[in-house]
Amino acid sequence: MSNHIQKCWICGNDADSGEHVIKKSDIKYVFGEANQEHPLRLHTSAKRNIPIASLRSKRLHSPAKICTDCNNSRTQASDRAWEGLSKELQDRLPTIALGQSIRTNSIFKYNTKLRMLNVHLFFVKLFGCAISEDDCDIDLTHFANAITRTKPQSQIYLKLCRIPTIETGPLLLRTEIHAIRDNVNQRIECATLLYQVGEIRIQVFYIHSVDKSTDLSNLWHPRMNTSRLRVSSFQ
Repeated sequence: MSNHIQKCWICGNDADSGEHVIKKSDIKYVFGEANQEHPLRLHTSAKRNIPIASLRSKRLHSPAKICTDCNNSRTQASDRAWEGLSKELQDRLPTIALGQSIRTNSIFKYNTKLRMLNVHLFFVKLFGCAISEDDCDIDLTHFANAITRTKPQSQIYLKLCRIPTIETGPLLLRTEIHAIRDNVNQRIECATLLYQVGEIRIQVFYIHSVDKSTDLSNLWHPRMNTSRLRVSSFQ
């Protein structure tokens, strides 16, 4: 019996690498290193308080596989762009206020548009992995094309939120995809997932098609041609 080889959803080559569900630099920034004496505690939809003794643990990886080239080379710029933005947002707490506009050209002083495009592509990859692992019926073609061509994915929008620290302490979160379907043909019209690092939460929106009635207030997309991210409350 032949073994089934999973294919990378981005490029189609043999998948031999795993993407972190939460970026390793974000985990380290909030909680520091993990070890046997001071493990992290992972909560999933199926189980709580799973001990994690290393940031390299396979339990921190998405079950959706990609290839080493896509994980290390092709998406490296997007990983670094989010790492830079995430660190800057964390460093600016607690001065970040609801309704404030974050000027990304003050964070990325050079090549702002390209680096913010790469932030967008980081969440395109994150959402694509979630689609693959959840076997969600959203076509991955546009996601893969955006990453391989370093172009915006027209259906993915970001919303920056600040969530005040709760009594349980710092939080790292990446949810499953929550989808809304058309009542007639059952096509997914809108879907979201949440990615949270401490008090900073990114709500990632998949919007199948945009028309004049679509409310894009407080959402950001590279094609909006703005260097400002508005800080919103989570709704």
